[in-house]
Amino acid sequence: MVVSVSIINFTILSSITMNQAETNTQLTPWDAFFDLLSPILDPLIDIWENYALRVTILSTIIWSFLIICGLVFLVFEGGAILPLILGTKPKPISRTTQVQTGRRLADDKTGARQRTTQKTERGDELRSAQSIDETRVRVTSKIKKHYDKLVLNVMITNGSDSKIDMVVVDLDLPQGIEIDIGSFRMQRIGSIDSGQTESAIFALKSTGGNPESISGHVEFLGASYEVSKVPIPAPETED
Repeated sequence: MVVSVSIINFTILSSITMNQAETNTQLTPWDAFFDLLSPILDPLIDIWENYALRVTILSTIIWSFLIICGLVFLVFEGGAILPLILGTKPKPISRTTQVQTGRRLADDKTGARQRTTQKTERGDELRSAQSIDETRVRVTSKIKKHYDKLVLNVMITNGSDSKIDMVVVDLDLPQGIEIDIGSFRMQRIGSIDSGQTESAIFALKSTGGNPESISGHVEFLGASYEVSKVPIPAPETED
């Protein structure tokens, strides 16, 4: 009986020893892993647990961030802020003189351009008159009023010996005269044979403008394949 109890105790102790050995065998890789990371993690854990050291590190990081942001702001916006802090400097007299001289030159150039423009306009009028004599194309215009509605009739007479092609009538309306609904400021007539007359009718609307100020031009291609322009005269008012 004593031998049987001894055998049972031996069996239990052997199983417990084997279970502990298996447990130690299973935990050995994790223990090795933690032992490997402990030189790195232990200082960090010690720093986090130390309140004074933790506050010092966070303060250093915050102040470094603020200083870097301030330097970046000065680099990009310093040119606009420094004049406000230091004040504006008085401009030298020579600079003012140069500015005044530049303005005088600009005024002289403007006046020269205006004189050139006036000469150009006079030259255009002379060329228009010459083109009428050379092309022998006559343009007349008449207008009818009905309250605020206007009907403009532009008649083109081809007095030349050859046909004119690509005839276009383009109006230049003054302030207070508008194109009515359904009409257009430009009309294409096409070709006009020698001795024939074609008309372009425009529906207009008056909002206080002067119908006699209506102008424009008739553009066409002559026998020499050159583009000619004949101005539209002031329209005659019909009853």
